[in-house]
Amino acid sequence: MRLPVLRRTAPPIIGGTAAAPPEPKPPLPLPLCFLLSHLEEEAVVRLDGTKVGVCEVQGLELDEPKLGAFAGFLNALDFPVQLLVRQHPPDLGRMREALREDEPESLPERTKAAADSLHGLLEGLEHREGILDRRFYAVSELERAEELRSLLVRAGLSVHPLKGRPLRRLLLAAALGGTPSARDEDTPVELQINRRDLRLGDHLVRALHLGRWPRSLAPGFLQGLMTAGVPMDLSLHLGAIPAEQAARTLEWQKVRFESAQSLSMSRGRTLSSEAEIALEDVTRLRDEVQRGRERLFHASLSVTLHAPDEGTLDDLTQRARAHFAATLGKLDPLAFRQREGLLSTLPLALNAVAAWRTLD
Repeated sequence: MRLPVLRRTAPPIIGGTAAAPPEPKPPLPLPLCFLLSHLEEEAVVRLDGTKVGVCEVQGLELDEPKLGAFAGFLNALDFPVQLLVRQHPPDLGRMREALREDEPESLPERTKAAADSLHGLLEGLEHREGILDRRFYAVSELERAEELRSLLVRAGLSVHPLKGRPLRRLLLAAALGGTPSARDEDTPVELQINRRDLRLGDHLVRALHLGRWPRSLAPGFLQGLMTAGVPMDLSLHLGAIPAEQAARTLEWQKVRFESAQSLSMSRGRTLSSEAEIALEDVTRLRDEVQRGRERLFHASLSVTLHAPDEGTLDDLTQRARAHFAATLGKLDPLAFRQREGLLSTLPLALNAVAAWRTLD
Protein backbone atom coordinates (compact mmCIF):
# COMPACT_ATOMS: atom_id res chain seq x y z
CA MET A 1 0.00 0.00 0.00
CA ARG A 2 1.22 3.48 -0.79
CA LEU A 3 -0.12 6.26 1.42
CA PRO A 4 -3.19 6.01 3.63
CA VAL A 5 -5.08 9.07 4.78
CA LEU A 6 -4.80 9.02 8.56
CA ARG A 7 -7.64 10.79 10.36
CA ARG A 8 -8.72 11.18 13.95
CA THR A 9 -12.23 12.19 14.90
CA ALA A 10 -12.36 15.73 16.25
CA PRO A 11 -13.44 16.26 19.90
CA PRO A 12 -16.78 18.03 20.46
CA ILE A 13 -16.77 21.79 21.02
CA ILE A 14 -17.95 22.72 24.53
CA GLY A 15 -19.02 26.34 24.54
CA GLY A 16 -17.46 29.20 22.62
CA THR A 17 -16.54 29.12 18.99
CA ALA A 18 -14.39 26.68 17.20
CA ALA A 19 -10.79 27.65 16.59
CA ALA A 20 -9.48 27.84 13.08
CA PRO A 21 -8.64 24.37 11.82
CA PRO A 22 -4.91 23.64 11.74
CA GLU A 23 -3.06 23.20 8.52
CA PRO A 24 -3.65 19.69 7.17
CA LYS A 25 -0.70 17.38 7.64
CA PRO A 26 0.44 15.06 4.89
CA PRO A 27 -0.78 11.49 5.30
CA LEU A 28 1.52 9.10 7.08
CA PRO A 29 2.98 6.21 5.09
CA LEU A 30 1.27 2.96 5.97
CA PRO A 31 4.42 1.41 7.50
CA LEU A 32 4.69 4.27 10.01
CA CYS A 33 1.04 3.85 11.00
CA PHE A 34 1.81 0.26 11.96
CA LEU A 35 5.33 0.78 13.37
CA LEU A 36 7.01 -0.92 10.42
CA SER A 37 10.43 -0.06 9.07
CA HIS A 38 10.67 -2.44 6.12
CA LEU A 39 10.38 -6.05 5.06
CA GLU A 40 13.27 -8.40 4.48
CA GLU A 41 13.14 -11.80 2.82
CA GLU A 42 12.73 -13.69 6.10
CA ALA A 43 11.70 -11.02 8.59
CA VAL A 44 9.48 -8.08 9.41
CA VAL A 45 11.55 -5.17 10.72
CA ARG A 46 9.87 -2.88 13.25
CA LEU A 47 10.66 0.81 13.64
CA ASP A 48 12.79 0.04 16.70
CA GLY A 49 15.00 -2.17 14.54
CA THR A 50 13.73 -5.49 15.93
CA LYS A 51 13.56 -8.24 13.32
CA VAL A 52 10.57 -10.55 13.65
CA GLY A 53 10.15 -14.03 12.19
CA VAL A 54 6.74 -15.52 11.39
CA CYS A 55 5.77 -19.12 10.74
CA GLU A 56 2.44 -20.72 9.93
CA VAL A 57 1.48 -23.62 12.19
CA GLN A 58 -0.71 -26.55 11.21
CA GLY A 59 -1.89 -29.64 13.06
CA LEU A 60 -3.42 -28.02 16.14
CA GLU A 61 -6.04 -30.38 17.57
CA LEU A 62 -7.82 -30.75 20.90
CA ASP A 63 -7.07 -34.43 21.51
CA GLU A 64 -5.24 -35.34 24.69
CA PRO A 65 -1.84 -36.28 23.16
CA LYS A 66 -1.69 -33.02 21.19
CA LEU A 67 -2.63 -30.98 24.25
CA GLY A 68 0.04 -32.68 26.31
CA ALA A 69 2.65 -32.02 23.64
CA PHE A 70 1.59 -28.38 23.37
CA ALA A 71 1.82 -28.00 27.15
CA GLY A 72 5.37 -29.30 26.88
CA PHE A 73 6.06 -26.66 24.24
CA LEU A 74 4.83 -23.91 26.58
CA ASN A 75 6.87 -25.19 29.51
CA ALA A 76 10.00 -25.20 27.34
CA LEU A 77 9.60 -21.54 26.35
CA ASP A 78 12.10 -19.12 27.85
CA PHE A 79 11.57 -16.19 25.46
CA PRO A 80 8.57 -14.06 24.43
CA VAL A 81 6.30 -15.44 21.72
CA GLN A 82 3.10 -14.34 20.00
CA LEU A 83 0.45 -16.88 19.01
CA LEU A 84 -1.86 -15.47 16.34
CA VAL A 85 -5.17 -16.89 15.09
CA ARG A 86 -6.68 -15.29 11.98
CA GLN A 87 -10.06 -16.27 10.56
CA HIS A 88 -11.71 -14.40 7.71
CA PRO A 89 -13.99 -15.16 4.76
CA PRO A 90 -12.03 -17.16 2.17
CA ASP A 91 -10.74 -15.55 -1.01
CA LEU A 92 -11.60 -18.07 -3.73
CA GLY A 93 -11.28 -15.69 -6.66
CA ARG A 94 -7.94 -17.08 -7.81
CA MET A 95 -9.30 -20.62 -7.68
CA ARG A 96 -12.29 -19.64 -9.82
CA GLU A 97 -10.03 -17.89 -12.32
CA ALA A 98 -7.72 -20.91 -12.54
CA LEU A 99 -10.69 -23.21 -13.13
CA ARG A 100 -11.97 -20.94 -15.89
CA GLU A 101 -8.56 -20.82 -17.56
CA ASP A 102 -8.16 -24.61 -17.46
CA GLU A 103 -11.68 -25.26 -18.67
CA PRO A 104 -11.69 -26.66 -22.25
CA GLU A 105 -13.56 -24.63 -24.82
CA SER A 106 -15.75 -27.48 -26.03
CA LEU A 107 -17.47 -29.20 -23.13
CA PRO A 108 -20.57 -31.38 -23.20
CA GLU A 109 -23.67 -29.56 -22.08
CA ARG A 110 -23.97 -31.44 -18.80
CA THR A 111 -20.29 -30.98 -17.98
CA LYS A 112 -20.59 -27.28 -18.76
CA ALA A 113 -23.57 -27.00 -16.43
CA ALA A 114 -21.64 -28.81 -13.68
CA ALA A 115 -18.68 -26.44 -14.12
CA ASP A 116 -20.96 -23.41 -13.90
CA SER A 117 -22.54 -24.88 -10.78
CA LEU A 118 -19.10 -25.31 -9.21
CA HIS A 119 -18.20 -21.69 -9.97
CA GLY A 120 -21.45 -20.57 -8.38
CA LEU A 121 -20.77 -22.71 -5.32
CA LEU A 122 -17.29 -21.23 -4.86
CA GLU A 123 -18.64 -17.71 -5.22
CA GLY A 124 -21.39 -18.43 -2.71
CA LEU A 125 -18.92 -19.81 -0.17
CA GLU A 126 -17.04 -16.51 -0.16
CA HIS A 127 -20.14 -14.63 0.96
CA ARG A 128 -21.82 -17.25 3.13
CA GLU A 129 -21.88 -16.35 6.81
CA GLY A 130 -19.87 -18.69 9.00
CA ILE A 131 -17.53 -19.94 6.25
CA LEU A 132 -14.11 -18.77 7.36
CA ASP A 133 -10.50 -19.45 6.47
CA ARG A 134 -8.74 -20.07 9.80
CA ARG A 135 -4.96 -19.98 10.09
CA PHE A 136 -2.52 -20.17 13.00
CA TYR A 137 0.82 -18.39 13.29
CA ALA A 138 3.69 -18.24 15.76
CA VAL A 139 5.76 -15.06 15.93
CA SER A 140 9.02 -14.28 17.72
CA GLU A 141 12.16 -12.24 17.30
CA LEU A 142 14.16 -13.53 14.36
CA GLU A 143 17.11 -14.63 16.49
CA ARG A 144 14.80 -17.04 18.36
CA ALA A 145 12.74 -18.10 15.34
CA GLU A 146 14.70 -21.30 14.70
CA GLU A 147 14.38 -22.32 18.34
CA LEU A 148 10.64 -21.61 18.22
CA ARG A 149 10.25 -23.77 15.13
CA SER A 150 12.16 -26.61 16.78
CA LEU A 151 9.92 -26.51 19.85
CA LEU A 152 6.77 -26.53 17.71
CA VAL A 153 8.01 -29.45 15.62
CA ARG A 154 8.88 -31.33 18.80
CA ALA A 155 5.26 -30.78 19.88
CA GLY A 156 4.10 -32.65 16.77
CA LEU A 157 3.05 -29.60 14.76
CA SER A 158 3.75 -28.78 11.14
CA VAL A 159 5.64 -25.49 10.82
CA HIS A 160 6.15 -23.44 7.66
CA PRO A 161 8.33 -20.30 7.92
CA LEU A 162 6.95 -17.40 5.89
CA LYS A 163 9.33 -15.66 3.52
CA GLY A 164 9.10 -13.15 0.71
CA ARG A 165 5.68 -12.74 -0.89
CA PRO A 166 3.68 -14.92 1.58
CA LEU A 167 5.10 -12.89 4.47
CA ARG A 168 4.22 -9.62 2.75
CA ARG A 169 0.68 -10.81 2.00
CA LEU A 170 0.14 -11.88 5.60
CA LEU A 171 1.30 -8.52 6.91
CA LEU A 172 -1.00 -6.59 4.56
CA ALA A 173 -3.93 -8.87 5.38
CA ALA A 174 -3.35 -8.49 9.13
CA ALA A 175 -3.21 -4.71 8.80
CA LEU A 176 -6.11 -4.26 6.37
CA GLY A 177 -8.26 -7.33 7.06
CA GLY A 178 -9.11 -10.40 5.02
CA THR A 179 -7.15 -13.49 4.06
CA PRO A 180 -3.61 -13.29 2.67
CA SER A 181 -4.01 -12.72 -1.07
CA ALA A 182 -2.73 -10.57 -3.90
CA ARG A 183 -3.50 -6.87 -3.39
CA ASP A 184 -3.10 -3.71 -5.39
CA GLU A 185 -0.41 -2.05 -3.29
CA ASP A 186 -0.64 1.26 -5.17
CA THR A 187 -4.20 1.97 -4.04
CA PRO A 188 -4.38 4.50 -1.16
CA VAL A 189 -6.24 3.35 1.96
CA GLU A 190 -8.00 5.71 4.35
CA LEU A 191 -7.42 4.98 8.03
CA GLN A 192 -9.76 6.79 10.41
CA ILE A 193 -9.17 6.35 14.14
CA ASN A 194 -12.31 6.72 16.26
CA ARG A 195 -12.97 6.36 19.97
CA ARG A 196 -14.09 2.73 19.93
CA ASP A 197 -13.25 1.53 16.42
CA LEU A 198 -11.22 2.20 13.30
CA ARG A 199 -12.29 2.55 9.70
CA LEU A 200 -9.89 0.87 7.31
CA GLY A 201 -10.91 1.54 3.75
CA ASP A 202 -14.49 0.33 3.34
CA HIS A 203 -14.82 -1.71 6.55
CA LEU A 204 -14.72 -1.23 10.32
CA VAL A 205 -12.33 -2.74 12.86
CA ARG A 206 -12.76 -2.88 16.64
CA ALA A 207 -9.98 -3.89 19.01
CA LEU A 208 -10.76 -5.49 22.37
CA HIS A 209 -8.54 -6.70 25.20
CA LEU A 210 -9.17 -9.42 27.77
CA GLY A 211 -9.01 -7.37 30.95
CA ARG A 212 -10.36 -10.00 33.35
CA TRP A 213 -9.31 -13.58 32.72
CA PRO A 214 -11.30 -16.65 33.77
CA ARG A 215 -10.03 -18.17 37.02
CA SER A 216 -9.18 -21.39 35.21
CA LEU A 217 -8.68 -22.05 31.51
CA ALA A 218 -10.09 -25.29 30.17
CA PRO A 219 -8.63 -26.80 26.99
CA GLY A 220 -10.28 -25.19 24.00
CA PHE A 221 -11.79 -22.29 25.95
CA LEU A 222 -11.48 -20.17 22.79
CA GLN A 223 -13.01 -22.81 20.54
CA GLY A 224 -16.54 -21.52 21.03
CA LEU A 225 -15.52 -18.04 19.91
CA MET A 226 -13.67 -19.33 16.85
CA THR A 227 -16.57 -21.54 15.76
CA ALA A 228 -19.10 -18.72 16.16
CA GLY A 229 -18.32 -17.44 12.66
CA VAL A 230 -16.72 -14.17 13.80
CA PRO A 231 -14.15 -12.65 11.38
CA MET A 232 -11.32 -11.72 13.69
CA ASP A 233 -7.65 -11.72 14.56
CA LEU A 234 -6.89 -13.13 18.01
CA SER A 235 -3.43 -12.63 19.46
CA LEU A 236 -1.97 -14.17 22.60
CA HIS A 237 1.35 -12.75 23.79
CA LEU A 238 3.29 -14.98 26.19
CA GLY A 239 6.47 -14.38 28.14
CA ALA A 240 7.95 -16.89 30.56
CA ILE A 241 8.75 -15.64 34.09
CA PRO A 242 12.03 -17.00 35.53
CA ALA A 243 11.44 -19.49 38.34
CA GLU A 244 13.37 -17.45 40.92
CA GLN A 245 11.38 -14.30 40.17
CA ALA A 246 8.10 -16.24 40.18
CA ALA A 247 8.88 -17.82 43.55
CA ARG A 248 9.74 -14.44 45.11
CA THR A 249 6.58 -12.84 43.73
CA LEU A 250 4.36 -15.67 44.96
CA GLU A 251 5.98 -15.63 48.40
CA TRP A 252 5.36 -11.88 48.66
CA GLN A 253 1.72 -12.33 47.61
CA LYS A 254 1.28 -15.14 50.14
CA VAL A 255 2.62 -12.92 52.94
CA ARG A 256 0.33 -10.10 51.84
CA PHE A 257 -2.78 -12.32 51.87
CA GLU A 258 -1.83 -13.85 55.23
CA SER A 259 -1.33 -10.38 56.70
CA ALA A 260 -4.76 -9.34 55.46
CA GLN A 261 -6.22 -12.51 56.97
CA SER A 262 -4.58 -11.86 60.36
CA LEU A 263 -5.76 -8.25 60.35
CA SER A 264 -9.33 -9.29 59.55
CA MET A 265 -9.36 -11.90 62.31
CA SER A 266 -7.99 -9.41 64.86
CA ARG A 267 -10.92 -7.14 64.03
CA GLY A 268 -13.42 -9.95 64.34
CA ARG A 269 -14.02 -10.24 60.62
CA THR A 270 -13.71 -13.14 58.26
CA LEU A 271 -11.71 -13.11 55.07
CA SER A 272 -13.81 -12.85 51.93
CA SER A 273 -14.26 -16.00 49.85
CA GLU A 274 -12.35 -14.40 46.96
CA ALA A 275 -9.37 -13.67 49.23
CA GLU A 276 -9.43 -17.20 50.66
CA ILE A 277 -9.41 -18.70 47.17
CA ALA A 278 -6.57 -16.38 46.15
CA LEU A 279 -4.53 -17.40 49.21
CA GLU A 280 -5.06 -21.08 48.41
CA ASP A 281 -4.03 -20.54 44.78
CA VAL A 282 -0.91 -18.57 45.71
CA THR A 283 0.17 -21.18 48.27
CA ARG A 284 -0.34 -24.03 45.80
CA LEU A 285 1.46 -22.21 43.00
CA ARG A 286 4.41 -21.26 45.20
CA ASP A 287 4.93 -24.88 46.21
CA GLU A 288 4.61 -26.13 42.62
CA VAL A 289 7.01 -23.50 41.27
CA GLN A 290 9.59 -24.25 43.96
CA ARG A 291 9.38 -27.95 43.05
CA GLY A 292 9.77 -27.15 39.35
CA ARG A 293 6.36 -28.58 38.42
CA GLU A 294 4.79 -25.31 37.28
CA ARG A 295 5.88 -22.25 35.35
CA LEU A 296 4.41 -18.77 35.34
CA PHE A 297 3.85 -16.66 32.25
CA HIS A 298 3.02 -13.07 31.50
CA ALA A 299 0.06 -13.22 29.12
CA SER A 300 -1.95 -10.70 27.15
CA LEU A 301 -4.87 -11.48 24.84
CA SER A 302 -6.21 -9.02 22.25
CA VAL A 303 -8.92 -9.43 19.62
CA THR A 304 -9.72 -7.35 16.55
CA LEU A 305 -13.13 -7.79 14.93
CA HIS A 306 -13.83 -6.92 11.29
CA ALA A 307 -17.24 -5.96 9.89
CA PRO A 308 -18.66 -4.07 6.89
CA ASP A 309 -20.87 -1.75 8.97
CA GLU A 310 -21.43 -0.53 12.51
CA GLY A 311 -24.48 -2.71 13.19
CA THR A 312 -22.65 -5.89 12.26
CA LEU A 313 -19.62 -4.80 14.28
CA ASP A 314 -21.76 -4.23 17.38
CA ASP A 315 -23.33 -7.67 16.94
CA LEU A 316 -19.92 -9.35 16.65
CA THR A 317 -18.74 -7.45 19.72
CA GLN A 318 -21.68 -8.69 21.76
CA ARG A 319 -21.04 -12.27 20.67
CA ALA A 320 -17.38 -12.05 21.62
CA ARG A 321 -18.16 -10.50 25.01
CA ALA A 322 -20.85 -13.10 25.70
CA HIS A 323 -18.36 -15.90 25.06
CA PHE A 324 -15.88 -14.58 27.62
CA ALA A 325 -18.62 -13.62 30.08
CA ALA A 326 -19.74 -17.26 30.08
CA THR A 327 -16.27 -18.18 31.37
CA LEU A 328 -16.24 -15.30 33.90
CA GLY A 329 -13.90 -13.25 31.74
CA LYS A 330 -14.37 -9.71 30.47
CA LEU A 331 -13.33 -7.98 27.26
CA ASP A 332 -12.38 -4.32 27.65
CA PRO A 333 -13.32 -1.91 24.82
CA LEU A 334 -9.94 -0.06 24.61
CA ALA A 335 -11.50 3.37 24.26
CA PHE A 336 -9.06 5.81 22.60
CA ARG A 337 -6.55 2.93 22.26
CA GLN A 338 -7.83 1.27 19.13
CA ARG A 339 -4.56 1.66 17.25
CA GLU A 340 -2.66 -0.02 20.08
CA GLY A 341 -5.15 -2.87 20.06
CA LEU A 342 -4.77 -3.34 16.32
CA LEU A 343 -0.97 -3.26 16.60
CA SER A 344 -1.13 -6.00 19.23
CA THR A 345 -2.82 -8.35 16.75
CA LEU A 346 -0.37 -7.72 13.91
CA PRO A 347 2.41 -10.33 13.46
CA LEU A 348 4.99 -8.04 15.06
CA ALA A 349 5.60 -9.80 18.41
CA LEU A 350 4.60 -6.48 19.98
CA ASN A 351 2.07 -6.06 22.81
CA ALA A 352 1.23 -2.40 22.23
CA VAL A 353 -1.62 -2.56 24.77
CA ALA A 354 1.08 -3.19 27.41
CA ALA A 355 -1.32 -4.91 29.84
CA TRP A 356 -0.32 -8.30 31.23
CA ARG A 357 -1.80 -11.05 33.39
CA THR A 358 0.20 -13.72 35.20
CA LEU A 359 -0.85 -17.27 34.28
CA ASP A 360 0.36 -20.71 35.27
